[in-house]
Amino acid sequence: MKISLISVTKIFAPDIVALDNVNLIIKKGEFVYLMGKSGSGKSTLIRLITREVLPTRGKIVVGDVDLGKINKADIPFYRRDIGTISQDLKLIPKLTAYENVAFALEAMGIPHRYVKARANKVLDQVGMWRRRVFYPPQLSGGEQQRVAIARALAKSPALILADEPTGNLDAKTTEDIMNLFWNINASGITVIMATHNSNTVRDHHCRLIELQSGFVTRDARIGN
Repeated sequence: MKISLISVTKIFAPDIVALDNVNLIIKKGEFVYLMGKSGSGKSTLIRLITREVLPTRGKIVVGDVDLGKINKADIPFYRRDIGTISQDLKLIPKLTAYENVAFALEAMGIPHRYVKARANKVLDQVGMWRRRVFYPPQLSGGEQQRVAIARALAKSPALILADEPTGNLDAKTTEDIMNLFWNINASGITVIMATHNSNTVRDHHCRLIELQSGFVTRDARIGN
């Protein structure tokens, strides 16, 4: 899924400039790291792409959708093509791993006869099938992250947006989670990952976009 940001500025009241005249084109199938310290504008950029907020100025086009012109009623349908993984994961504690994934599919109106097969498939894909009956509080941080990834994948998205997905994980678990994201990207899904941790950026061929105080200060290809 291609993403275009054209002269995008976002100002939160009263005068907080979260993004300042950002121009970016992200190609379909790219793996993009958004790097920067807290407050640099990473999360705002993700919220703009998901159409949680609108830019103060500028234009954003995702796929063939101009986010400034989309009808409010069509936003949920637009988001079906986007898998999001937030910092707090948003797993429902009283639902099992399987039920968390199935619930997301049911909320989209997927027929019940398809939900079980799809939920089990993505849980197996992220290595959580055997622990599908466990509740989030019974799972480790890395396992909860895998469930959140499975829930995002269940929609068969064209785009994955991950906001600090490894921020609270140890080095080994971070490596395992990153391998999952690389495999997801290898299947053709565009991945945009926000992080403030330079250690997360591994020696893979990808794109690094660095933000500082709302400005793009670096946009480069890294890795082999």
